[in-house]
Amino acid sequence: MTRAEQEAADNKAIAEVEANQTPPPDTPEIQPLSSSEIDGLGLAGGGCSFYRAVNDRQVLSLLTPEAAYLKLDGDVERLASDAGSKSGPIDTRTHYDGKRQSLHVVMGDKGESIVSDTTDYPASLTIRDGKGRVEAKLTGTARCGS
Repeated sequence: MTRAEQEAADNKAIAEVEANQTPPPDTPEIQPLSSSEIDGLGLAGGGCSFYRAVNDRQVLSLLTPEAAYLKLDGDVERLASDAGSKSGPIDTRTHYDGKRQSLHVVMGDKGESIVSDTTDYPASLTIRDGKGRVEAKLTGTARCGS
C-alpha cells in the first residue's frame, strides 16, 4: 500500500469512528406555555403566538422582534432573534438562536384577518440542535397582532 493509499484508508477509518460517536439529535418534548408563564415573561408590544391549529388555545411558541420563547422538556427557553434573518409580521424574525437550539420560522405570505389588529398565518417551526440537526418540526398557525 502506498503512503497516499494508507492516508486515504486512515482518513476513512477516522471518519467512520467520528460518525459512530455522534449521538442522534435529542427529541425534546415541546409543551404549551401556561398563561402564568406567558405573564411572567413580561412581554409588551406586538408579536405572534404559534398554535397547532386555528382553534387551539395552547400556545407552543411566542415570537417577538427581540426573542422567541418555547417550553422544552419543562423549561421555558429564550432564543434571541437573528437580526440578519428576514423580517416577518409585527417585526418578528425568521430565525432565533438559543443556548441549545435554534428556531426557524416560515409563515405564509397571506394571512386571514381575525379582528382589526390580529391576523392568522399558516406557519411552520423547525427546531434544530447546536449541530444543525432537526429535533422537531411543527406546522400550525401563527396568530400575530399588536
